[in-house]
Parts: sequence; structure tokens; C-alpha cells
Amino acid sequence: MSALPESSAVPVPPLARERLVPLLRGALALALGVVITFSPDHSARFGAVAFGVFALATAAVLAVGAVADRRASRPLGQGLLLLALALAAGVMVLLLPAELFVGVVSAWALLSGAVELVGGLIARRAGRTARDGIVTGALLLLLAVVLLVVPPDYSQPWQVIGDEGVEASGAVTADIMTVGIIGAWAVIHGLLLVIQALTPRRPEPAP
Repeated sequence: MSALPESSAVPVPPLARERLVPLLRGALALALGVVITFSPDHSARFGAVAFGVFALATAAVLAVGAVADRRASRPLGQGLLLLALALAAGVMVLLLPAELFVGVVSAWALLSGAVELVGGLIARRAGRTARDGIVTGALLLLLAVVLLVVPPDYSQPWQVIGDEGVEASGAVTADIMTVGIIGAWAVIHGLLLVIQALTPRRPEPAP
């Protein structure tokens, strides 16, 4: 019985490698959204820690993707930019005062959204699949705009009145609103990335 030649070994399909990074990024975003949704603490400090862990983990996943791209001789520009932005944002929100949390996240969303959007537009011009990059980039830009629109001194009192009078009361502050917005974005962003990873696609021609 003759041994199979070495050339018959089945390589890892390029699409399988390309699906891993968006799948992991989507899982991390969904985890961030779930943590924020089910946490009773929506303070700026909690938001900074949750986002910082998410950003650093995303940077690690993007680093894995950059290594895979290098081995496959694919361009590294967009992946490295997103990696650097996620790493910088994660470190900054964990080290800087909580009052700067919204500003850091807004800057990260603005720059990362621009990178994703431009990358998607370039891919579309080259005839490759571009819808995913354009949509995720637009969502990041929208996140940056919404976060910047929320007034820092925003406070909306609320109360629950029952048969015996006021049963509960509180206030929706800017911190609660911004952390909630980030959580909502994370769920939508995560679902889009997971769908992107699991959707069958045809192999794209090499440039």
C-alpha cells in the first residue's frame, strides 16, 4: 500500500481562515453587549473596564488575523490599523480617568469606522465583496456621532408610582445612556460579524 504524496495534503481553505477573525470579533462584541445589558452598573468606570477588555481582546484577534494574512501573502494595511486603534483605545480607557471614557470610545469609533468604510469602498471598486465592511464602518461612525451628541450633564429623572405611592425612583444620566448605547451597538455589530462569518461566499479572485 503506497503512501499518499505530500502534495495531496489538504490545505486550510482561505475562506475558513477569513471567517475565523470576524467570527471571533463578533463573539467578543456580543459578549460585551450581553455584559452591559445584564449588568445593574452602567457607570462610566464599569463601561471603561468592559470596553477596555473588549478592545484588548479584539486587538489580540486582529493580531491573529494579521499573522494569517502575512502567511497568505495578503495586504496587512487595514487589519494593522484596526489592531493599533483597538489596542490604543483599550489601554487608554483602562488607564485614563473615567471622565474621558466617552471621548476615547468616540475617537476609536470614528477612526475605526473610517478605516472599515474606506476599506469596504476600495474593495468594492476592486470588484470584491464590500458590503460587510461598508455596513460595519457606517455603524461605527454612527456610534461616534450618537455618543458625541449625548450632553455630558444629561439627567432625566424617573419614578414608578404604585397603589401606595412612589415605589422606585432614580435618574437616567449621561453615563447610563452612553454605556447603554455602546451595549446596543455591540449586539448589532456582533450579530453582523457572526452572520458575515457564517454566510457562504464564493472564493474571490487573487488581486
